[in-house]
Amino acid sequence: MPNEHRIQISLAGNIRLEIDGREIGIRGGRHRALLAILAAADRHKKTREHLKATLWPRSDETQAAGSLRTALTALRRQVGQKHTLLGADRTYVWLNGIAEAVIMPTGNEVFFEDAPTTIGTEFDDWLQTERSGRFGQVLHASGDLQSTGGKPCIGILPVRHKVDDPHCALLASRILDYVVEGLRSYEVVELFDFRRSDPAIDEAGIASIPDPRMLVELEVIKVGALAQLSVCVFSARSRRLLWNRSIAADQSGPFLFTPTEAVDFANHAIDAILVACFRQEEVTHNRPSNAPSSMIGVLHKLFGMSSTGQHQIRNYLSTRTNLEGSAMSHACYALSIANTLGEETALAADLEQAREHAVRARELDPQNALVLALIGHVYGFALREIELGAELEALARKAAPNLAICWDFSAMSAVYRGDLRDARNFGQIASRLGQFSPYRSLFQSSMAIVSTLSGDHETAVRISQSVLSRMPDFLGVMRHCTASLASLGRHEDALRMIQRIREHDPKFAADGILDPAYPLPSSASRETIRNTFQTLGVGN
Repeated sequence: MPNEHRIQISLAGNIRLEIDGREIGIRGGRHRALLAILAAADRHKKTREHLKATLWPRSDETQAAGSLRTALTALRRQVGQKHTLLGADRTYVWLNGIAEAVIMPTGNEVFFEDAPTTIGTEFDDWLQTERSGRFGQVLHASGDLQSTGGKPCIGILPVRHKVDDPHCALLASRILDYVVEGLRSYEVVELFDFRRSDPAIDEAGIASIPDPRMLVELEVIKVGALAQLSVCVFSARSRRLLWNRSIAADQSGPFLFTPTEAVDFANHAIDAILVACFRQEEVTHNRPSNAPSSMIGVLHKLFGMSSTGQHQIRNYLSTRTNLEGSAMSHACYALSIANTLGEETALAADLEQAREHAVRARELDPQNALVLALIGHVYGFALREIELGAELEALARKAAPNLAICWDFSAMSAVYRGDLRDARNFGQIASRLGQFSPYRSLFQSSMAIVSTLSGDHETAVRISQSVLSRMPDFLGVMRHCTASLASLGRHEDALRMIQRIREHDPKFAADGILDPAYPLPSSASRETIRNTFQTLGVGN
């Protein structure tokens, strides 16, 4: 039943909850974080899996579930039992009666300023994304950042040095090279490299590039045995900080920063920049349909794995004649078809269309690692040309060894070949490289599937639940998670998962999966899932 009380939640500055004009004190960092996540969410509703993964990332499934129940009980006690602010069922948690009562930041206010700082990376990423998005909306509304209708322009500034060791400066330069290479692979931004010539900056911004969006600057400081690397992303016009991160090192070994730390640092910067661009290009447009309006939006939908998103991609790309010469647009179109296999009848015409776009993408840019990775997955999974797909994935890894998606799709390519050892190795690399990415759930998906096929069902369920908390319609993960749940004796959970799958894929049944055209990655997958139906006693 909806609340009959006047409820207001403010996320402008410190979080505030008022009911009937009386402020309710919320004690506990995770309690405040839980309330903020629900208040900021679409329809003020989140799955239990998402909340557990975000607020209790270091707990196992049983501990996280118990912690969430305890937090909900404590919140209800603090709010008062007579108020029905919090609603929950076995799948979702939500807030009642606050559709028009959430106050967001304006001007210089900070989103959820008193947020806790010790929960974990997942919560930190959510907070940074929300703050970047809310700040981007304020800038857009004030005219500080204007849309050109094309790709966002990003300037790469020279590395700032304060070092007593030239090797440290060289490392910083190499990290910035990683950032530039990664951004260039995505083909969704225009890069202006000022490392060899400083841009002319005045009160109006940078005169030498049209309508700049943001600048990227890396600074390295080293004094004696101590060093620090910092990267800042800020508005080119206002100089307001959009995102920053630093890492420090004590030279107790031969290297200040390991190669792995350097790559992870660069990947975190790349992902933060892509999120900032997505927020500025997509979120601020306030489109009711939530359809993409740029190539950044296309990539976001593509990696989100929802059926609606894949169709929106094709609708967008099919009406943009200016993208006819873009290898990335053709690769995205082809992969969007592969991503919806099983959700509808796979017509020969659809597969042929996927092939045509994959061929065109390769012709237009045979050197782009991301393009090679996307179409390699299309050839291996959708077209079942497994050897060609594996060859393209290998080329992608060689061209961009620090790009997580190259390794994730390579892991799935190994699954198609039945090589679970390579699949696990590739999947682990993908998970590490993509640990800071907004799409890290996608990069964990191959490990979820490999764990099921390897018989490591507890790991499979844990990773699958993390992936599905952020990508609830990811059919490939759900199909294999069903098998792991059944193998662990969690039959009721497995049956509920089957029902969820059939909402999108009615052919998911004992006979349906025997069709050679049914989209499973390997014969091992087919056999594992067929045994699951037998174990559960589920027919058609």
